[in-house]
Amino acid sequence: MPHFVVEYVDGPGSAEIRSLHRPAHIQYRIELGQALVLAGPLFDDFDGQPAKGSLVILEARDKAEATEIAHRDPYVVAGAFAEVRILAHRILVLNPPRKEG
Repeated sequence: MPHFVVEYVDGPGSAEIRSLHRPAHIQYRIELGQALVLAGPLFDDFDGQPAKGSLVILEARDKAEATEIAHRDPYVVAGAFAEVRILAHRILVLNPPRKEG
């Protein structure tokens, strides 16, 4: 099945919106099951500042389905993001991160 990268860019007041809707957001992501390949917040740096957005890789039949999945996220529904971009993606190399320690 094809992969799609979803880039969520935070909007004004996103920290408060994220805080209020985090349980529903996490539950939604869990319920995606195998369709959710990778997900996590985006930061300017690892300096303790709040997230600036999120990056997700989804498996979907087509871009329309990926768009529908991306826009059902409770953070999107609640207005946390100023922009949601969905791009088709082909994974050519997968090199899992090394565990620290």
